[in-house]
Amino acid sequence: LFRVAPEYETLQDINRPIGFAIRIGIYRGPFTQQGPIIEMLQGLAQSIIKEATQHSVPISEVQLDFDCPESKLEDYTIWVRSIEEAIQPIHLGITALPSWLDQPQCKQLCKAADRVVIQVHSIDRPDSINSDLMLCDPNRAKLTVNKMAEFGIPFRVALPTYTYLLAFDDQGKLSGLSAEGPRPNWPKSFQTRRLPADAILLTELVKAWRQDRPRTLQGLIWYRLPVSNDRHNWRWPTLRAVINGQNLASRLEVQAVPGQEGLYDLFLTNDGTLDYQDKIGIEITWQKQQLIASDALSKFRVSSFTHKSVSLEASDVNGKLAPNETIPIGWIRLSDYDELDFQIKSKNP
Repeated sequence: LFRVAPEYETLQDINRPIGFAIRIGIYRGPFTQQGPIIEMLQGLAQSIIKEATQHSVPISEVQLDFDCPESKLEDYTIWVRSIEEAIQPIHLGITALPSWLDQPQCKQLCKAADRVVIQVHSIDRPDSINSDLMLCDPNRAKLTVNKMAEFGIPFRVALPTYTYLLAFDDQGKLSGLSAEGPRPNWPKSFQTRRLPADAILLTELVKAWRQDRPRTLQGLIWYRLPVSNDRHNWRWPTLRAVINGQNLASRLEVQAVPGQEGLYDLFLTNDGTLDYQDKIGIEITWQKQQLIASDALSKFRVSSFTHKSVSLEASDVNGKLAPNETIPIGWIRLSDYDELDFQIKSKNP
């Protein structure tokens, strides 16, 4: 059992109902109404509620996040009913998978819970590193939501914000995947492939549901919220734009910070709402002074220079340049200070 220590002071400041999740790993049974396992889960749910209450956090639900085998949905219902009874009047929620909806026991399971979240993102096991993959297919998501709506039960939809890293061995076979950094058990020699949540496609999906959605679709849940040092997730400008149905685009700007004796440190900033991860060329020009020296940083290189210009190029921008992110790209020293002009030649995503 691993318990996360929530930042209760932060949760208090949000001043909104908070749900706590219990993630259950691989388990195939037995599922019984009594016994050490169900008693442990009941006690865990009760202790979460007690601890949140002691910290003055308004807990609204406990959610079971369990990828139950399809053949065990009827048995899983026993757990759901037992835990729901143990935590009343707090609501019990469950996450459901699209594959469950084809099983006759799924509707009964969903009715046993107070709240249901249907997860519409997943990937099929790829045959090779070049396999056609999508973390969240909007068309499949719509079909799943419409099928879920046939139950007549209120539900929410879980959508992804993160990026999977897929590792492939020398033979091109999948060795593992991670959404929070490389796994230590990956082979020494491997290739990786990034599989991000497509913010543009998900924006269109959210727009479509805002205009026309099943009556029982009550809201969206995003996995996961942005953290500044998380390189495998959207930043807040992206998530905010997707939620509000705004157009997404990266917007690059170059800043030159003057130093001593004609020195300029060069920085590249993404002031847009979308990650930038394409090839880029930057040309810096001036009129009066002479070039003394220059160099590039990060993944940039000096591709050409004259007395009145320097060109920098990069095949990508450190993997990606996230919204609100700034990186150093180089420096130039002129014979004296001058007015600099910048031209950015990029292929925007």
